[in-house]
Parts: sequence; C-alpha cells; structure tokens
Amino acid sequence: MGAVSKFHCTNSELITVSELIISNAEDNKTNIVAKRPKMADPYFPDQNTRVLAAKDKYIGLDSAKNMRTATTVLNSIMKTAKDDLSEFNTDLAVDYKKDKTKLNEILNTLGFNKYYNSVTHNNQKGTLDLFAQFKKNLTAELEADIIDKGMSTDLITRIKGYADSLDNANLTQESAKGKRPEITDEAVTELNEIYHEIIAMCIVCQKIFKDDDAKKNLFVFSKVLASLRGGNHGGNGGDDTPPTPPPAQ
Repeated sequence: MGAVSKFHCTNSELITVSELIISNAEDNKTNIVAKRPKMADPYFPDQNTRVLAAKDKYIGLDSAKNMRTATTVLNSIMKTAKDDLSEFNTDLAVDYKKDKTKLNEILNTLGFNKYYNSVTHNNQKGTLDLFAQFKKNLTAELEADIIDKGMSTDLITRIKGYADSLDNANLTQESAKGKRPEITDEAVTELNEIYHEIIAMCIVCQKIFKDDDAKKNLFVFSKVLASLRGGNHGGNGGDDTPPTPPPAQ
C-alpha cells in the first residue's frame, strides 16, 4: 500500500502554509528562542530550505507561486467587494427605513438574507453565491427603484461587476491548485514529515504566545490555511492537534 497523506489540504497549500508559518516564526524568533533554545539558528532557515526543496522537487515552483498569486488577487477583490456590500447594506437600510417589508423583500431577492453573514465571516463560497444572486435578481425595475431612493449608481455597477471578477479569480485559483505533477510515495512521505515538523512548531509557538491571541493565531495551521483560501475557519479557534507521525522509511 502506498504512502498516505496526513494533512487535509492540497500539496501546494501545505507548502505555502508552511512557508508562511516559518516566516511568522522568523518574525518572532527572539521570543521563541528565549523559550525554546533548540529553535535558535539555523533551525528556521533549515526548515525553510527543506520546504523550498520539496516545492521545487515535488510541487513545482510555478504551481505554488501561481496559487499564492491567484489567492492574493482573489482576497484583494474579496476585501473591496466586502466593503462595497457593507456600504450597500447600510444605505439600503437607511433608504427603506420606513418600509421594513420592502427592505426585507429586497434583501431576500438580492441574497443578503441568505449569504451576507458568510460575507462578513470571509467565507469565499458564500460571497460568490451572494454576488451571483445579486447580479441575477437585480432587475432593471428594482435597480431603478433603489436608485430613486438614493443609492449610488456607481456602487450598484461595481457590485454587479464583482460576480464575474470573483468567479474568474476563483477559477484561476482552483486551476492553480490543480496544476501539480503526479505525487510519488517518496513525495508523500517527505510532505508528511514537513507537515509533522510544522505542526510541532505550531504547538510550541502557540504555547509561547498563549496570552497573545493575535500572535498565537499566526501558528494555528488551520487558521493560516483558511486565510490562504480566503475563507473563515469554522472550528473553535483552538490549537492544532498533533498529527500521527508519518511512517518511517
């Protein structure tokens, strides 16, 4: 039986998250080494070298780089889109404050009642769904009524445009995730060992920064992965669980 991956993400995502966590550790190395002397140089540089070697040998530099670039573009669009949706939602509530029934009808028609909570939690799929419904259900008549109440025409035009922009960016991201060479048992074993080392690093760093949530979250694998994907980690926000060590070779 061949080697089995111990991590629940793509190989490219593992490499990218590992790079980010190592970079976070380098940024906080003084505090980490004070508590964990064994992580003094060259520990983090050595781990980074190992990750880069695996990326070049098993993933392909272009694959991981393209995925990270695509994700950055997608997240940038998501942030701007989220701000515009917030403005639209607020303005709509003001414009229809005397007609709550009509307000609720519009929010339901345009997808806000169903998906807006996903947008506020940076859920990528929910955001894509909201924009798709907004574009599909915003009839000329409804648009004219909303504008007549005081809504900015430019704001509506931007929101309608996000549906295609986000969809294209999402397709590019998914394509980048899938463009990777066939993974051998040797590759799976090495990636498992990298994952095991990164998780061990995360557990140590989480304990060091247990009183600083912002820094602690820099070392929660699932949270860094969720940020990379542009989504929201739906767990309890706690620590990563140590994985089963990869099989010895």
